[in-house]
Amino acid sequence: MPVPLSARSATAASEFSDAGRGSAEAAVDLSAFQAEVVGVFVGLGQAMGLPKSYGEIYGLLFASTQPLGFNEIQSRLGLSKGSVSQGLRALREIGAVVVAGDFPGRREGYVAATELRPLAAALLRGTLEPQLVRGSAQLKTATGLLGEENLPLADRRVLARRLDKLQGWHRKAGGLLPWIIKFLR
Repeated sequence: MPVPLSARSATAASEFSDAGRGSAEAAVDLSAFQAEVVGVFVGLGQAMGLPKSYGEIYGLLFASTQPLGFNEIQSRLGLSKGSVSQGLRALREIGAVVVAGDFPGRREGYVAATELRPLAAALLRGTLEPQLVRGSAQLKTATGLLGEENLPLADRRVLARRLDKLQGWHRKAGGLLPWIIKFLR
């Protein structure tokens, strides 16, 4: 039976009150269990730099035994249509959410994918891999800019060694990522 968010744990309530909607009462149709699970995924998502709404949507679907439609997700979490649309699209792209089929009165039902390996691999491909590509360009730019800096020679050498170290870390991460993703498949 759903309980008002105000009757739920302080942890769950704080997750929703911090959600940028101004009121913890926006998500009034979650059980205490669902609110706690949503809070777990909000925290995990934020630790990975993902929008809070992604964690909320995935957490709700993870804690639901039946597929949920777009409107149900929106109303139960108190999110805007845009947030739900963007969140579902992103979560589907990485394989975290799948379409369960058509339902009377709603276009599609969504369920959470619950296998860790493909989720982790997709998340790495979607977040870390693009950052490594951007990082390569940034490191090239930083190398050029260091040569243009008006620094004492000793400082320039220190920063050049640090930049070399960072480039080494970047190469190692770029070399390990394909192996990690392959292992996770």
